[in-house]
Amino acid sequence: MNVDLRDDPVKALGNTGEMLALCRYIDRGYRLIQRNWRLGRTAEIDLILFDPEGDTVCFCEVKTRTAPCEGRDAGIPDPSDSVRGKKRMKIKYASRVFMETHREFEEKNVRFDVAEVYNRGGSFQVRIIKDAF
Repeated sequence: MNVDLRDDPVKALGNTGEMLALCRYIDRGYRLIQRNWRLGRTAEIDLILFDPEGDTVCFCEVKTRTAPCEGRDAGIPDPSDSVRGKKRMKIKYASRVFMETHREFEEKNVRFDVAEVYNRGGSFQVRIIKDAF
């Protein structure tokens, strides 16, 4: 099913957030392995990247939110707060399956990050939280 992002502003915002987070990682020397990798209907991992400096496969959940222009203290929770128990379990399970099916990474370290992307009136800010869980 193809979704026209012009018809779905929430998906468009999420897609923008993923692209901005990916650009931040690439700027830091990471290499994209997969984007939006799915384990059937069980789980999806937004970004899977390789960090050559740490010899690490990084599984990143991207959370994008529209925030008031006043800043983070404007009463909205941090996007990373929505990545809790069940979501973390799904990501970790999917990451194990990914690692088992992509043997070229079996000797690599693994890390779980969350990328918070804030849209403040069309100005985007990206914050990467390494080892978020």
